[in-house]
Amino acid sequence: MLNRYTVKSRIGGSNPPVSANLGSRPGLGPEDENMTPDPLKSDPEQDLDRAFIELEHAHACRALELIDEADAAQARAEAIAAAFNDAFLDDWFANRRRVLAALAARTD
Repeated sequence: MLNRYTVKSRIGGSNPPVSANLGSRPGLGPEDENMTPDPLKSDPEQDLDRAFIELEHAHACRALELIDEADAAQARAEAIAAAFNDAFLDDWFANRRRVLAALAARTD
């Protein structure tokens, strides 16, 4: 069964509680302003999540007839997914894209 945790094992990630890392490194307490992520650094787990979120966003926007927003979300999802470089993740993304397209076709 595909779920977030099996995918994380494929990309080598895990999600320890945020509190597990707080205070373990200087300057990274909850009150520190440096907690803002660097937008130039890519996090594979967040990229994976973002690709699927954008795909769902595109589907929802199409259902609401927000075509420009749907196209933009679809383009963001496709751009992120293009960087997966993993056949398993590519297949998972392509399958979800097909499922959403089939759902959209049934409601038209």
